[in-house]
Formats: sequence, structure tokens, C-alpha cells
Amino acid sequence: MIGEKLRKARHDQNLSLEQVASRASISAATLSRVETNKQALDVALLMSLSSVLGQHPAVFFDADTDGGTSDVSGV
Repeated sequence: MIGEKLRKARHDQNLSLEQVASRASISAATLSRVETNKQALDVALLMSLSSVLGQHPAVFFDADTDGGTSDVSGV
């Protein structure tokens, strides 16, 4: 799920919930709910969090998080 990928990206950068939330201009509680998939994530918030985490938004949708180079030849 997207929330889990956001949390992993945050942890990979050793950033706290509070640090990312502050940089994205949201509350830590909101970010926590997003990361635990208890709150829907709109496009504006996804763009903001992606920017803070230095990731392209598509990374959070890809099954293997390789930046969109997944093999879809069998589809």
C-alpha cells in the first residue's frame, strides 16, 4: 500500500514523522494516519510528501518501487 511505501521511504532517510510532517506542512497525526492507510491520500498531499522525500510520486504505486521500469510485457 502507498502508506507503507511512504513510511519505508521516510525510514530509509532516517527522518522522523515530525520532520516529514513539518516539511510537508501537515500534522504528524495526519502523516501517521496516511502511513497506516487510515486516511485517504489526495494528489496534492502525495506530491508534497514525494517532494519532501525526494521521490517521484510513481514510486509509491509501483509494485517493485523501481521507478517505473517494471516489466509489463506479460500484461
